[in-house]
Amino acid sequence: MMPVTWMTKTAIGVFILLLSAGAFFGWDYFSRADRFLVRNVEFDGEFKHIVRQQLADAVAEQVKGNIFLLDLDAVKTRVESMPWVYRASVRRQWPPAVLIQFSEQKIVARWGDAGWLNGDGELVDLRGQDPPRGLPLLNGPDGAHAQLLGHYLRLSEMFTPLRLRIAGLQLSSRRTWRVDLSNGLVLVLGNGSPEQKIARFAQAYPATFAKYGGQIKQADFRYTNGFSAQWANPARLAAGTGSER
Repeated sequence: MMPVTWMTKTAIGVFILLLSAGAFFGWDYFSRADRFLVRNVEFDGEFKHIVRQQLADAVAEQVKGNIFLLDLDAVKTRVESMPWVYRASVRRQWPPAVLIQFSEQKIVARWGDAGWLNGDGELVDLRGQDPPRGLPLLNGPDGAHAQLLGHYLRLSEMFTPLRLRIAGLQLSSRRTWRVDLSNGLVLVLGNGSPEQKIARFAQAYPATFAKYGGQIKQADFRYTNGFSAQWANPARLAAGTGSER
């Protein structure tokens, strides 16, 4: 192995100096505010509820200037703060342009008086935007929205074979459950697993609820081995029963 002479050390030093100088002048060239200006901003996503011009206006100040100096994370955060935007990604393109890809929120339920939930159980702020119609209303303690959405999805699968649809699902502060069906029937479930109570309802449905149709207003499943029914019109039911006899 040849010894490192002073000439070798000098050559290495000169090389490092030139490399550092090249990096400095290279960065200075590419990072000047008046160079490599963004020429265009492109959007890739579905404009169903999102308005293109509103999205463009929202990021206009953040996508100006030298493309290498843009804070892409800040642009992403700004886009995702817009109503109806679910997720976004931002990247540089050449010649200097910015591509913003986004997906819209999929709203699946209402939450309380003025909230909305997406399919991931996240609260969504629509800020006065027109919400979808006909969505179920979920109601419960603060912070329980993801839990209620999970139960709603499981219960909906249980109601599907019965051709019933949930209009509302409520968890009270005492942790009691209530289900409002789209046909007007109310199911009081009490504490514990709502799925177990609905399984009992499904067993009783063909012989009782399907038979009497809309005559049952409310069914209480807080009992261990059965349920009680509240009739929509008890007097009419009694008269009808008497005439059948």
